Amino acid sequence: LDKAMEYIDGAYVDIFLSENGVQQRVVADDILYVTREGRRTSIVTVKQTFSLSEKYDDLCEKLPQLFFYPVHKSFFVNLHYVDRYTYTELLLTNGIRIPIAPRKQSAFHKFWFEYLRRR
Repeated sequence: LDKAMEYIDGAYVDIFLSENGVQQRVVADDILYVTREGRRTSIVTVKQTFSLSEKYDDLCEKLPQLFFYPVHKSFFVNLHYVDRYTYTELLLTNGIRIPIAPRKQSAFHKFWFEYLRRR
């Protein structure tokens, strides 16, 4: 029961994003992935993409570590949206392919099976 409550608490984290002076509430579970693009951070959700000036690392810290994982120095992925997994890349449900950095492959492999066991 404690694990279920921890999962529910993590899935319903609200974060507020500020884009062009407009504050937008986003539920963490709706985020497919966060990516670093130069000095900007992009958040890709089920419905839209946000381009923010907030630091990538600061934004990733706000998201639940139960089902988000840093597969690359520039990608923090929500595992709920992974359709296929190979040792070198993820295929998301929307067709986007995200590479897994070579030095992260082994750790991600362990995290992935732990994630599947919790589901």
